[in-house]
Amino acid sequence: MALYSEVFPPDFGLSKGALPVRVIPRRSGRPTMPGRFPTKKGTLDSLRGETNLEMDGFGHFEVNPRCRLMAAQPHRLHFEEHVPGRGTKIRTYVPDLAIRMDDGRVAVVDFKLAKYAMLPKWKARADVLTRCYADRGAVFSTVTSDVLRIEPRASNVRVMLQRRPWHMDAEAEAAVDAAIAILGLPATVAAIAAKAALSQPHPHTDRAFSRIVEMAILGLVTLELDKRLGPGTVVGSAPARAPLP
Repeated sequence: MALYSEVFPPDFGLSKGALPVRVIPRRSGRPTMPGRFPTKKGTLDSLRGETNLEMDGFGHFEVNPRCRLMAAQPHRLHFEEHVPGRGTKIRTYVPDLAIRMDDGRVAVVDFKLAKYAMLPKWKARADVLTRCYADRGAVFSTVTSDVLRIEPRASNVRVMLQRRPWHMDAEAEAAVDAAIAILGLPATVAAIAAKAALSQPHPHTDRAFSRIVEMAILGLVTLELDKRLGPGTVVGSAPARAPLP
């Protein structure tokens, strides 16, 4: 049980220009290279990550519209922990990330490989950290690799769409649906786009193509992916519409 805890700095390190409290070396003994993650939501212009998993995690929250501000290695939590048979020990913990949400709440995150997050030692430590941060009105969470690296990729896209607004193009939706009704399936992306005859407000974009990909994500059609995705890709009928998870 945590008997005492203190956070320094008291604002959890979530102020513009705040520096990390722990410096990550250029090289470490881990089989992964540290790196920097450019961000528009950071207390600095980039976040320093010790592992690829951490930088994947930074991206996970960068696209989350509820995240307003984030900082890596942002503060130190000092806490007194009771150790059975050994009395109490003063521990120091530096989280991977702190986040200020759009409702003003603070979330503190540790990124862990799923296999390590399941270890009893970490579960016990996470329970202590959860109580310590709750005492200060913050939420502590372990975000694991199986959340950040969902496969297949269609599942990744679904997770991404939960964190950013879906761009609705009602005209493209109606035009592509009508084109498919006329042509029938299977048909190529190029044939459907030609029949839809949509205007393109920006170069290098195709509203019909975007709608077809959205339909594939939703399980309304299938895409032939044994070749590079493009105008010649064959669009097929979905065997059954699966509900989104």
